[in-house]
Amino acid sequence: MEELTFTDLVILQRIEPGTVMEKFGPKINSQFFESANILATVKQKGYIDFKTSHFGNSEVEVTQVGARMLEVADEKAKEAVDELDLAILRKIVEGYKDPDEIKNGLNIRSGDLALRIHKLVKQDLVSYSIRNIKISLSITEDGFKKVGATPKMEKTPEQHIVVTGEAPAEAVAPPEPAAPEMPPAGPVTLDSATKRKAKMEYYMENFRKNPMQLAVYILGALVVVVCILAAIYLVLRK
Repeated sequence: MEELTFTDLVILQRIEPGTVMEKFGPKINSQFFESANILATVKQKGYIDFKTSHFGNSEVEVTQVGARMLEVADEKAKEAVDELDLAILRKIVEGYKDPDEIKNGLNIRSGDLALRIHKLVKQDLVSYSIRNIKISLSITEDGFKKVGATPKMEKTPEQHIVVTGEAPAEAVAPPEPAAPEMPPAGPVTLDSATKRKAKMEYYMENFRKNPMQLAVYILGALVVVVCILAAIYLVLRK
């Protein structure tokens, strides 16, 4: 029993009356040499035997030991799922597809694992595919449900909005700092020279803006000068 593998059970299940080694490859999706090699391995365990037919082909038949292995596996498949089965399912959920990886991960005997996988396949908790003598395991929907692999969606707590009827207080900006008070300015005293300079700048600015006013002032000044000269002339003649 310890030498039994799940691949052995797959091979035994696919051997029918009249099966020949030369045409067994397509039954397990493998080439001729690969199928012949695995059949030779199963024969060494005593599960199958070869006999030569009249047409020169090697006919494959299941021995009593092999038939007994299938009976034990089918009886085991009727049992309820236990903790070891769940451990195997969890490994498959984690991504372990090769039976050898599961065997090493759980540290169990090859024969026990073979019967357990056969049981899970029969109960539609696990499916498998075979190609080039390599088994690949997959979990089914029922298998997910069995191990509770589908997490339950937790409802997020609802946010409660409390309405108080009061308007939210507006943020009040801090008052700006008051400008420092300047001391009152005292009276400004100007000397005579500064006053004359200021007057000249004022008149020059006005004359620049209004040239006609400058001409009037010049003409007036000339009239005054002429009047003064005329007065002096009249005084001198007397």
